[in-house]
Amino acid sequence: MNQTIIPLTDILDKVKDNFIAGLAQQCGLFVTIGTPLESPRWFQYNGNENTYAPGEDGLLTHLYIAHSQTSALWFTVSVEHLTEMERQRIDVALFQEIYDYFKKVKYAYLAEKWPTIEIPSEYRTHTIPHPYVGDKPDNKAGIPKRKSHAFGKDVYLLGTDKEGIRYWLEAPTWDCGWYWGFGYVETYHNNAMPTRAKDIDSHTHIDSAFIGKHEYYDTTTKTRKLSEYIHNIYDNPTLCSKTFNEKEGWELSELFNQFYFLRQAAENFGRGKCHTANTTAPSWEKKDLAKEINEVHIPAVTARILQILSPAQ
Repeated sequence: MNQTIIPLTDILDKVKDNFIAGLAQQCGLFVTIGTPLESPRWFQYNGNENTYAPGEDGLLTHLYIAHSQTSALWFTVSVEHLTEMERQRIDVALFQEIYDYFKKVKYAYLAEKWPTIEIPSEYRTHTIPHPYVGDKPDNKAGIPKRKSHAFGKDVYLLGTDKEGIRYWLEAPTWDCGWYWGFGYVETYHNNAMPTRAKDIDSHTHIDSAFIGKHEYYDTTTKTRKLSEYIHNIYDNPTLCSKTFNEKEGWELSELFNQFYFLRQAAENFGRGKCHTANTTAPSWEKKDLAKEINEVHIPAVTARILQILSPAQ
């Protein structure tokens, strides 16, 4: 005897009101005491120029909901009133199925109740902290270049992924007294305003995630795979929108490759070996060359990278 499969949406419809109740409470608190620039996951800046409303002084005064990001739902939804069979159907459902359902509910509720909110005067700015609105720079990406500061260092915006999450390149630092730390890319708990971030959400490297080949998880086959070789960072699939155009991407890719080569060369010449194992071959240690690479060549390379990513003065 075939058992009838209960449509998942029919079950989730039964807990929708409970979800909306939690959503209403949280949204009410946000609109009352929150600041839009600190909580971009609630409201995305709409790229439709007809809904972009700067005041007479040119400051952005209002935000309009565009869509809800795939961020955490934050709410506990009660299933006490569901039958055992309905609960079991939820238990075996894919997370993405449930997530997509509540994401649509969340967006519909925000669009109905708070299609727009006013930015408090102290947070109004001429600089639009989101890729979908604002001045269109002369490049294919259409995202303004941005420099910010987070956790004691300058950071430069590379671009955003399909969910609007921003990826920031850290400025170079001289670490442990012997090598340059650079090529680190981070996302923050507050991605729109890194200066106000309370934590780092992710940390990766240019050479392992943005250029060259890198491993990734294929959600379809549920296996790890090796990507195609990425010659130009502009073609990286993670960055759906960039702060640099294709030509700048080629130069950035060359410069990042130069940095990694020079850093390895400085380390090897400083030690006189590749530090894999001991050998009786004569050492080719050249500390003067290592010093020149660290003090002249690497700073020149990283300075040009930051120049490309910096907003026009």
